[in-house]
Amino acid sequence: MKSKERDLMYKLSTITNKNFWEAPNQYSYYDCETSNAIVELKVRGKVYAEKLIELSKMARNLQLAEELGKSFVYVVQDPSGIYYANVSEMSRQILMKEPSMIPCPINTEFGNSKIIQKACYTIKMNKIQ
Repeated sequence: MKSKERDLMYKLSTITNKNFWEAPNQYSYYDCETSNAIVELKVRGKVYAEKLIELSKMARNLQLAEELGKSFVYVVQDPSGIYYANVSEMSRQILMKEPSMIPCPINTEFGNSKIIQKACYTIKMNKIQ
């Protein structure tokens, strides 16, 4: 987990009074978890009008959350605040829309910056701070 995501995890722990811990390893599909949720964290340096979630990331994490008996929660921090969405609760609503194809790096975490088209959904998020 990158230091920015780790800082966000600690901040969420303080805000929510919940115990968060890091995912089992750096190759996990999510960043951290609580007793009832797996959590994907994104820290953005720019404010985007719409928040996006990759279809492949969403599908993997929804399946894993179901197997673990937890919810999948997505959290985005940008200069305007911290936002969250319980994707498990809204997955049907999200999947009813057509995904957009967005040019994105293959993987920023592990240094592969080749640009490919990724299927993404816009997602309605709630501001928590």
